[in-house]
Amino acid sequence: LTSGKKIRGLLLILVANSNGLKKNLKIYNLAAAIELLHYASLIHDDVIDDAEKRRGVLSLHKVLGKELSILAGDYFFSLVTKIIFNEKNFKIFKIFIDAVNSLCKGAIDEIYNKNNIKLKENEYINIITQKTASLFQISSEIGSLLAKINLSDYENLKKFGLYSGIAFQIKDDILDITADEKELGKPTGSDICEGKITLPLIKALKNARESKKSEIKNIYKQKKVLENMDKIMYFIKNNNGIELAYKEAERYVNMAKKFVMKSKIKNKEALIQIADY
Repeated sequence: LTSGKKIRGLLLILVANSNGLKKNLKIYNLAAAIELLHYASLIHDDVIDDAEKRRGVLSLHKVLGKELSILAGDYFFSLVTKIIFNEKNFKIFKIFIDAVNSLCKGAIDEIYNKNNIKLKENEYINIITQKTASLFQISSEIGSLLAKINLSDYENLKKFGLYSGIAFQIKDDILDITADEKELGKPTGSDICEGKITLPLIKALKNARESKKSEIKNIYKQKKVLENMDKIMYFIKNNNGIELAYKEAERYVNMAKKFVMKSKIKNKEALIQIADY
């Protein structure tokens, strides 16, 4: 019952309406399916990470237990499949199935690389592309299909969704370090506590002196992240990790907007605003 941004469903609706398509139940059913798919992944993520809070309240598994939470996530996945199947559109069904596959692969890679201080920037981008940006991309793709947008603009909007999603996750990773608990809806530094290697840390490691890098690398090698969280966060901030990650997010936002501007759709402004947001 907690209110998220619902940005993925909103993106689908905006793209579907961008070509003058009148609002109809099909658009809202598919937007709801995207959000349910996202919720399913969040419920499972919180169980895997043993996360205490989500959106400022106790995570579902802290209220219902892990067994019912895993089943709730599974139920949402099955409900999404049912909604999509009922639309009787094979292209849309395939897009969803591919997105679920991508989402799962991204989650596996993220877990596999926990505390992997050697994680490269391109590997991080690959993980967030699969785990986060894939849902932004399919929101744009499905909206385009519903609006019968031409192939060239379909590809432009697909890239818009992809790059917006990458920027969204980079910004989320920045907020994990810079925002307070009230703004985040979960404790600051949660990703660091969970051993996730995010772009601000990768950028800081690239930018820091060798002696400072060695100290941080040793913390991860010795698996002493939790007791050294403040030191890691200070290292990121002190070695321009935040600023450099922000610039990278901005670069992806600009690429997303470039593909919107290349398209011939009618309502570009709403999509530009989404990217800026």
